[in-house]
Amino acid sequence: MTVIPFRRRPAFGSCPPAGRRHRLAVLAALVLLPGAALGVRASGVLGSASDRTLPSSLAVATVAPGLLRGGGPADVDLLRLRDDHGVRAVVAVGGMAVEEQAATRALGQRSLQLAVADGAAPSADELVRLVRFLRSATGTGVVYLHDRDGHGPVLVTAALLRVLRGVPATTALDELRAASERPVTAAEARAVSTVRSWPQLRGESW
Repeated sequence: MTVIPFRRRPAFGSCPPAGRRHRLAVLAALVLLPGAALGVRASGVLGSASDRTLPSSLAVATVAPGLLRGGGPADVDLLRLRDDHGVRAVVAVGGMAVEEQAATRALGQRSLQLAVADGAAPSADELVRLVRFLRSATGTGVVYLHDRDGHGPVLVTAALLRVLRGVPATTALDELRAASERPVTAAEARAVSTVRSWPQLRGESW
């Protein structure tokens, strides 16, 4: 029987012990890599492999190509809307909190604020501002239109925009009633029915 002698040296040669500088470099890499990964994610350079369906938690729905509507987004929602759905601009129908203003700026998203109360409809001047903003913003990406919970004045605003895109007022009004969690107010119904005749909007389109 042949006895194989025990080898005290590694098969591929001995390795010198790692120096203090080498150990510190490895430790620094382990600390910095997770932060770098988060930075790349936030930058939008790489696409996301996550679910790209519309976020149900925000009651997000499509108004028209390039325009989504829904509820008020948290910072992480704005990031996901940008990275997964191409949102490059945000319209807050009922106003925008300071935190959201800071988040949209940090993410490079344009923003517009309207002061539409629940149960009311945007004024003609507000709608003109919105249409012009959309005309500019939809050329660079998707626009996200929202109120606090996705079931308030964002719905009538979306209905008005659909009428201006050529949807019959009766159809837009039926859609508004179906989407709303409360009865449509007289002010909302009147706005949807008459928006095409508003003189301030003559020649405006998006």
